[in-house]
Amino acid sequence: MAKFKKFISIIALAVFTLTFLVGCGLFVLNEDRYREQTAIEVGNEVVTLGEVIDYFDANGTAYIQQGYTYQQVWDMLFPVFVQQKIMLNEYKTNSKTSNSSDLAKSIGGNASYLNDETLTYVQKSVYVSFYASLDSLTMSELSEDFTFEAEKADDKYPEMIVRGENFSPADADKYLDVDALNKALEEYPANQDFKSVKYIFAENDEQVAKIVADLNERLVKDNDDDADVTVADYIKAQKKAISTLTKNIKNNKDLSVEDYLAKTVCDQVDAQISNEYLNSLYRGNEIAITEDIFNAKLAAKIEEVKALYSQNVTSFASFITGLTDEDFVYYVPNEYRGQYYYVRSILLPFSDEQTELLNLAKSRFGSTSQQYINYRLQMAQSIEVKDNEGAEIGLIELLEQIGDDITRDDFVELTYKYNTDPGMQNPVHSYVVSKDPTDLGFGGTSFVKEFVEEARRMINNGFEGGMCVTDYGVHLLYNDGEVVADQITYADRNNYGVEGGSASWRFHQDIYLEVKELFADKQITALYNKYVEDGKLTINSDVITSYTETIDVVYED
Repeated sequence: MAKFKKFISIIALAVFTLTFLVGCGLFVLNEDRYREQTAIEVGNEVVTLGEVIDYFDANGTAYIQQGYTYQQVWDMLFPVFVQQKIMLNEYKTNSKTSNSSDLAKSIGGNASYLNDETLTYVQKSVYVSFYASLDSLTMSELSEDFTFEAEKADDKYPEMIVRGENFSPADADKYLDVDALNKALEEYPANQDFKSVKYIFAENDEQVAKIVADLNERLVKDNDDDADVTVADYIKAQKKAISTLTKNIKNNKDLSVEDYLAKTVCDQVDAQISNEYLNSLYRGNEIAITEDIFNAKLAAKIEEVKALYSQNVTSFASFITGLTDEDFVYYVPNEYRGQYYYVRSILLPFSDEQTELLNLAKSRFGSTSQQYINYRLQMAQSIEVKDNEGAEIGLIELLEQIGDDITRDDFVELTYKYNTDPGMQNPVHSYVVSKDPTDLGFGGTSFVKEFVEEARRMINNGFEGGMCVTDYGVHLLYNDGEVVADQITYADRNNYGVEGGSASWRFHQDIYLEVKELFADKQITALYNKYVEDGKLTINSDVITSYTETIDVVYED
């Protein structure tokens, strides 16, 4: 490899994507002798061609499905694969860890280099991903006979988390969220042993009854006589999913499901060992992000943004109306100050029956006719609102409770309790609406006309609250203030949790990731070069090429 590729992403424990299991694998099964050829030698590690193929089978499929070419996937993943093997060898060569627990013995491979907590995390991660693939297949089977509405967005808002003064993003790197995996596994049959697949529910399992009840909440019926989904239907779909997956694994890997999962766990153990090695480098050479570094980075970024807008000030309009969770408002050009406002929204939707009647009225009168608008307004008064616990309240009653003097905190609380607007679930930013019409299309936004008109009425008259009716339902609006530069301070760096985290926390995280990537690039590049110089890295180009040619990829040594 003449030039070491840039370390594209920090290697972490990323559970193998199992998308190939629900269809055909990208890289078909080859005979054992072909797969057992030595592709790479890294120190004491011998890497077979089969390992290379399996790595791309597990990690490349998702990228291909997103539109990447085979060549792009190869250029992106092969250097990371080599890096992982180098770090694996380094860790094993210098490690004094020796875990002889029953868990380590049962997993085998290099499991003795990790403690039981980490091994448990790896094992459960693999099964959670595997079961998620089965869930997808199960729903595909059910969708042959039933039609379901899309799942509603999670309306649970996190509590604000405040870390200690000395907490840093590096501390988060060491955290293995086993609790999240345990919570995910609660959705499947109990008593998982991680030696066999326990996916299919018993008919009397309370968990499957709850799953079926939730599915029937989303079930679309053409008439009242249509049948509900039964427990038997769901279990039958689960069995078909298992059968499909078993056949695909046999066809692609010539393995049983259990053997495939055991191998995947071993592969993920190796990935985690590489990650442990990388983290050990950080712990030994961690660069503290001090307040001076923080402020210097912030000042540089603000100057960079100012320079951008000085070249093309109108680009701010496109930026501010398309904010994402990762965006910061570092600077607002003078020309745009006082022109854009944040608007919070709570959507109280029409029921399916109401929507059907509205569609009929729209067809009869026309969507812009006064008859239709009046009918929609009348229909809105009978909307039944459900809170996040399922309790119902009438729209009029809810509006009476809210009153005219609602505060921002009260509105946010109502958002947690009643909102069904997917764009306002855990947002970093509220919606942005221009005070006056712009040249970016209607209102400079993609929002519906009634929403923008009501938002502008609030903004231009100094009102805090407002309400409008659209084809989606009733929207309760709150004027959340003028768009100004985000306040980013070092002191607020450890506060995050609600609405995507404070700007300071996200900015501090970005600095850390930048430093981390630069550090990794430098350290791992040096390690790679050392392996080459010491003759500890050999890549068998002929063997690698014999594989890449089959997928129309050019391998450059």
